[in-house]
Amino acid sequence: MFKFKPLVAAILTVATAQAFAADNTSEQNQLGINNVAEVLQSGGSGNLAKQGQSGFGNNAMIEQTSSYSSTATQNQAGNFNAADAQQHHAVMSTSTQNQHGAGNEALVEQNGTYRTGATQNQNGVKNVAETFQTATTMTNATTNQAGKENYGLITQTASYGSQATLSQNGDLNNGSITQSLSASDRATIDQHGVDNDAHITQLASSGSIAEVEQFGWRNDAMVSQTGVRHEAYVMSDGSYNKVDVNQSGNGQNAFVLQHGIGNDSSIVQTNGWFGGNNTATTEQFGIGNEADVYQNGRNQTAKTIQEGGFNVASVDQQGRGNDLHFHQDGTGNELNAVQNGSDNEIVGVSYGWANSTDIDQNGHDNLATVRQEGTLNDVMLSQSGADHLIKVTQQGFGNEAMASQAGYGNTAFINQNGWNNSAIVTQN
Repeated sequence: MFKFKPLVAAILTVATAQAFAADNTSEQNQLGINNVAEVLQSGGSGNLAKQGQSGFGNNAMIEQTSSYSSTATQNQAGNFNAADAQQHHAVMSTSTQNQHGAGNEALVEQNGTYRTGATQNQNGVKNVAETFQTATTMTNATTNQAGKENYGLITQTASYGSQATLSQNGDLNNGSITQSLSASDRATIDQHGVDNDAHITQLASSGSIAEVEQFGWRNDAMVSQTGVRHEAYVMSDGSYNKVDVNQSGNGQNAFVLQHGIGNDSSIVQTNGWFGGNNTATTEQFGIGNEADVYQNGRNQTAKTIQEGGFNVASVDQQGRGNDLHFHQDGTGNELNAVQNGSDNEIVGVSYGWANSTDIDQNGHDNLATVRQEGTLNDVMLSQSGADHLIKVTQQGFGNEAMASQAGYGNTAFINQNGWNNSAIVTQN
């Protein structure tokens, strides 16, 4: 459970006291028809509230209560804009909202926070931005939206040192950041283009970092983190790209980079028993590539790179210290890799068309390497036990290699060059 440090708690207690000398200042400027502005200030020191409205049907409200050196500024230009800023029991809080256009809405609520700041700028039509900060320390939230019909939500609750930045440039973008009961969190969403969707959720976690950048049209990114000290970085450039990252446990790292159209990445990381510190990296360039990585355990690494079209990579790691690096370049290549145990390693490249690699490792200290160049080459490898080595090289068309190793310390080398070659190796 998150607790304020004694010094911070003391400062917040002082902020609620009525011993402050009230030095409130209010300035309201309205130009147009049917504009409404309301300011309530109570029990603060150095409070300043400034509201300016131009057009007709605008509505602005500022309420500052029992806070020290609070500042709230709201500027609205256009028609039917609404801005609401409330600061309760906060020390050194600032809130700034600027809206240009028509039909924009912005709401900021800060309650019981120390050194809290919130800034929302909207330029366009029918943008909506909401910021909620509750009982947090040194929290900062910034929302910038340009275009029309963008939606941004930032919620930070009872967290220490949280930062949230949401910037959307274009139309119909949707972004959501939630940080709750966590310490030293940072979440950044940056979307450029049209109809992009991004969600970051960090719950009950310590030191979590999540960043999402999306450029283009209809990209989708989802990051969920809970636990201790996670990191996640997502970058999508193009159209119809999708990213889903789910982390739980300790010290997980996820990195996703996608360029092109219709690429899909999924990363799931969990601790298992006394685990953590897993790292998953997915890079996809082209069209219709798909990567799925599942990690359960600790100190495991999985990196997949896919270039071209309609390549598929599926990785399942469970245990300790397993390592995979695989690169696919071409069209319709497929990787299926399963690692169970400890310190197993898979390294491979596949260049060409419709090549397939299937590797299953169960045990410890096993090594499998694959190199494919050509079309319709197929590799199926199985290792169970310890200290096995398999190396497969294929060049050409329609080659097939199958190898099975069990026991301890077996070694196999398969080299195929040409058409329709077949090799089967069994070692026990």
